[in-house]
Amino acid sequence: MAGSGILALPAAIVGSGWTGFALLVLCCFASGYCGTVLGRSWSILRERHDEYKGHVRYPYPAIGEKAYGRWASIAVSVCINITLIVLLPCSWLGTPKEFWGIAVGASVATAVACLMICVCIGLDMPADLKSVQQPTVTFQSFFSAFGTILFSFGGASTFPTIQTDMKKSSKFPMSVFWAYVGVVSMYVPVSILGFMAYGQDITSNILNSIGHNEHNIAAVTLDVVLALITLHLLFSFVIVVNPVSQHFEELLNIPQKFCLKRCLLRTGIMCFILGIGELIPKFGPILSLVGGSTVTALTFVFPCLFYLRIERNISLHTKVFLYELIAVGLFGGAASTYSAINDIRKVFS
Repeated sequence: MAGSGILALPAAIVGSGWTGFALLVLCCFASGYCGTVLGRSWSILRERHDEYKGHVRYPYPAIGEKAYGRWASIAVSVCINITLIVLLPCSWLGTPKEFWGIAVGASVATAVACLMICVCIGLDMPADLKSVQQPTVTFQSFFSAFGTILFSFGGASTFPTIQTDMKKSSKFPMSVFWAYVGVVSMYVPVSILGFMAYGQDITSNILNSIGHNEHNIAAVTLDVVLALITLHLLFSFVIVVNPVSQHFEELLNIPQKFCLKRCLLRTGIMCFILGIGELIPKFGPILSLVGGSTVTALTFVFPCLFYLRIERNISLHTKVFLYELIAVGLFGGAASTYSAINDIRKVFS
């Protein structure tokens, strides 16, 4: 998860004001809880249905199908494919268990980059913090920031796939907990420092705000940060795009083993994604749009809805909390999507 979110979050926090920090922590907790709920749903399905006890290439859509039928499976698949739309040979690998080292490399690269970004912002920090002006928070800026924050925690579509590949899937909730602790420990320091140092002068990409001082070390450090963030994005892309590849392989009856058909299909997907990247060079508003729409559905709405249908014994207070998460996801997602569409309209007008 931690990658492009680190670059966009400081501007999102500035756009939402001090309440953005509370929103960041709450979204982290809610996303982590929904990820755990999604994991429980998948565990229940594997216990009840023999066809899911082996390796399954489309676990998230399968959860939706068993919970609400074919339409839910299609809805999940569409959201995943829209969201995830150099390392081409790595994308040919089958499932996350075949490239777990990539995840470790991505996490280490991001952690080091976060530390170096904090150092650079510290060099830029004005002596008088009161001189930093903060913008007025509006409805559009707040919910546009909300969409960016949601996108920063959007990784639920890969959770069932990762859980399926775990040697001890019963430890998945603990894995989710420590993953979110790691992510938020990277997000919060960068966001706070960016908020305090730049205020209304911050750019949508924090790296474009850094380095405007007399410290030559900042310029050198930024080059290293750029390399590390790029490394993370390349690594994490291989992981995040994997569910899409497996879904299409299942639809086209491509064998699960390494073969030419897999390479051709995944190469085609890569070419399509590259085309989208060339077509839409300014991706900030698109990030907010995806965060407020498909990521919100995949991370907050669907996991809670499916768990409420699949789990037979849910306490009343848990049901209330799950419905509250669904309501917040629907309202916040709709508002942030509206704000993002307005931003996109301004960009292309």
